[in-house]
Amino acid sequence: MPRKQISPDQMTFNFTAEAQRLALEGGDQHTLSPFERRLRQVLKAVFDDAARRGADPIDRAEIARRMTEKLGREISKSHLDQWTAMATVDRRMHVDALKAVCEVTGDLRPMHAFAEASGLKLLTAEEAVCAEYGAKLLFKKLLTEDIKDTLQGVDEQSLKAQLVARFEGGIK
Repeated sequence: MPRKQISPDQMTFNFTAEAQRLALEGGDQHTLSPFERRLRQVLKAVFDDAARRGADPIDRAEIARRMTEKLGREISKSHLDQWTAMATVDRRMHVDALKAVCEVTGDLRPMHAFAEASGLKLLTAEEAVCAEYGAKLLFKKLLTEDIKDTLQGVDEQSLKAQLVARFEGGIK
């Protein structure tokens, strides 16, 4: 069969594509933000550590199964693999999945990475109580020093007598 003549108005088919466009579509490490790169590294470490822990190791497939139960939507091992791959920039983790990873693995490193990227620190409930206690002790120390400065040069016995007299007259 003879070949058809190509019209001069017809465009030729080009089998090459722009390298930059392909990099954005398929992604590579250079298209991830520093935060995303760090989060993916932390997730990989969490998954690897969960699989290696002594008493109760859980692999990625089991993590995915438990996350599916917790979230009520399908999470596959493939999802976990894509969330840690530096080359799959088009696959990003939802925030509720980040929370579920922490709950399922018992590892808070991903949540810490998220908070620290925002300039924050996370505390457990117990750590928060300790931090509040420490802040109150510091406040008490500052108040004690301020009171000492206020009373400098004041006759404390005379002040005490005046205060007692004032309260005795008002309290019945």
